[in-house]
Amino acid sequence: MKIAVAQINSHIGNIELNKENILKEIDIAVQKEMDLIIFPEFAISGAPLYDLVKSESFVDKCYAALEDIAVHNTAIDILIGMPTQSGEDFFSSIIYIVEGEVANVFTKAMIDSRSEKNFLSGIDSPDYNDEGNMDDIDDENEIPMNIINFRGEKALVVTGDDIDYLETIDKSLRVNFVISIKSPIYEKDSIVDEYEVVAEAAGEFKRPIIRCSAAGGNAASFINFGGSCVASATGQIVTTGKCFASDTFYVDTNDISKKKPVAKGIMSRENVKDNYNALVLAVSDFFAKQGLNKAVLGLSGGIDSAVVLAVAADALGKENVAVMMMPSQFSSKESVDDSVVMAERLGVEKFEVNISQMYDATIASLSPIFKDLPFSVAEENIQSRLRGLLLMAYSNKFGNILLNTTNKSECAVGYGTIYGDTNGSLSILADLYKEEVYDLAAYINRDTDVIPTSIIDKAPSAELRPDQKDSDSLPEYPELDAILYMLIEENRSVLDVVAAGHDVDVVSKIHKLIASSEHKRYQLPPIVKLSSATFGIDLIKPIGSKLI
Repeated sequence: MKIAVAQINSHIGNIELNKENILKEIDIAVQKEMDLIIFPEFAISGAPLYDLVKSESFVDKCYAALEDIAVHNTAIDILIGMPTQSGEDFFSSIIYIVEGEVANVFTKAMIDSRSEKNFLSGIDSPDYNDEGNMDDIDDENEIPMNIINFRGEKALVVTGDDIDYLETIDKSLRVNFVISIKSPIYEKDSIVDEYEVVAEAAGEFKRPIIRCSAAGGNAASFINFGGSCVASATGQIVTTGKCFASDTFYVDTNDISKKKPVAKGIMSRENVKDNYNALVLAVSDFFAKQGLNKAVLGLSGGIDSAVVLAVAADALGKENVAVMMMPSQFSSKESVDDSVVMAERLGVEKFEVNISQMYDATIASLSPIFKDLPFSVAEENIQSRLRGLLLMAYSNKFGNILLNTTNKSECAVGYGTIYGDTNGSLSILADLYKEEVYDLAAYINRDTDVIPTSIIDKAPSAELRPDQKDSDSLPEYPELDAILYMLIEENRSVLDVVAAGHDVDVVSKIHKLIASSEHKRYQLPPIVKLSSATFGIDLIKPIGSKLI
C-alpha cells in the first residue's frame, strides 16, 4: 500500500484556505500514484478551537469543506481530521473517505490535553458505521478498534493521545499496520519523547506505525512541531518528516521492514536548536495567520531584547522589524552602542529616543505628591512605563506589533513592570529561564557574532538607577534558575529545594516572590509555550491565594 503522509500547517478557522492546501496535496499524491493520503487531526479546521467550535455553523462549514474534499479526486482514499458534533458535544474525528464517499468516522476516545478538555468530548461517538468502533469498548481506559480495509490490507487508526492506550488492543488483532494521527504540542524534549512513544508502541504491538502530525504555530502560544514518522514492527524509527515545517513524504508499506533505522542524531536532538526553531515558527505564524507582517521592540543593550530581535528578524525578515533605543540618564553608553551595533548587523530599522526629559518632567509633575520621599522602585518603573508608552505609540502609528522581551526568571519572581516591561502582543521568551536565553544567544552566534559579545558578557541590569545590577536583589542567575526550576517545573517544596543544597532564606524569598507575583502574570501577553510548565497555560493559580 502506498501512502502519502501530509504534514500540513492549518490555519485555525480559515476553512477555505485549509481546503485549498488539502486539495493540492491530494492532487500531488494522485500524480505519485498513492493509494491513501493521511492528513493531521483538525486538518480542515485548524486547532486548538476552544469555543470557536461552538460558533454557529462552524462544524457545518467543516462538513461542507469535507464534501468538496471527498469528491475532488476519487482515485485515492483519504484519512483527514476535523471536528464533529453530536447534540451539544464536540469531538476530534478522523474521516475515512473512499471513492468520494465518507466510509467511516473515527473519534478520539481519550481527551488528555488541558487545552481540549473543556471543549471536546471523548469516548462517545457522533456517528459510526459498521466496523469495529465504540461498541468494542468494555472499559473507559480502552480505545476503539477503528479499522480500515484496502486491497486486502487492514490498518488500525488511532487518534491523538489514544496511542498511549494502544496496549488495550489485543495484539492478535488482524491488522497489517497502525496509523497514528496526532499533532503534539512542542515542549522541550517532546520531539524525542514522541519518537520514542511511536517506536515503543510499534515494538510492543509488533506492527509498523505511520504517524501523521501537523506543523505550525497556533493560537499564539502553541507550536505543533510536526515530526511525522514511520516506525517498523521491531520498534525502530525508519522515516522522519521535517520538524517545524510543512512536509509530505511517501511510504510503501511493503518496504517498511526493509528500511534501516534513522541516524542516531534524529533521536538525540538539541533543545536549544529546537527552542530557536520553535520560536521562529511561532512568531512567523502569529503574524502571517493574522495578516500582519511588521514588528517593533525595545532594544536595551541586554541579552533578552537582543535574542528577541534575532528571532524576529529571522521569522519576519529584517525589512519588517524596527527597534527603538530609549536611554535615560541611568543608561550606560555601552548599552546604547551595543544596541546600535546589533541593529546595524541585522539591518533592521532603528530609532533612538532619549527619555531623560520625559522622565524629569514626570518626576516634576509628581513632586507635589512624592514630596521628599526617597528614590524607590516607583521612580525606576516610571522609566519602563515611558518606554512602553513610546513603543505603543510607534505601534499605533505605523502598525508594527510590539514584541514582549520578558524571560521566565523575571516573570516568575515579578521583576517586570506592569504597563511597561509587560507590554506587547506576544511574549517570546517568557517560557525560557535566563540561562536558557544565554544558551539561545550562543546558538544564534554559532556561525558569526549576530549578538555583540559585549551584550552576552555584561552583568544583567535593568539600568533604572546608578550602577544597578540584577544580582543586587536576586541570586546570580545560575542559582536563581536552579531554584526556580525545582519550584516551578518540578513542583518541589521549599524543604526539597533546601535539601538540594540551597540556602533556606534565599529559597523562601524566591518562593514568596513567585506567589506574590501571580497578578502580574495574569496581565502578560500570550506566552509562546516551550515547556510543560508555561505560565497562564499549565500553571494558573488564583490571585491572592494563601502561600503554601
